Amino acid sequence: MAGDGPSPFWLKAFSDFVAESDPIKQKELLGPLEGAIFQRQQELDGDAENIKERHAIEMASDKILEIKINKLGFPGWKGDGFSSG
Repeated sequence: MAGDGPSPFWLKAFSDFVAESDPIKQKELLGPLEGAIFQRQQELDGDAENIKERHAIEMASDKILEIKINKLGFPGWKGDGFSSG
């Protein structure tokens, strides 16, 4: 996305989230990050010209899920879908 203008807010929030080493602080950053991604997805809805950013959001979302499962220990996640209990 370099050269495409200013970086979207979600990208800064994502970078801060990934760089944070303290799981407690990382959990605090998670809500605002997910909100920023959701808002940006709404802004991009129907805009076919932002394929690169849509792909970046998809990749970031995968990384967020990986961190939630492997580092933050979100309950009910096994890494391959929802656990049944």
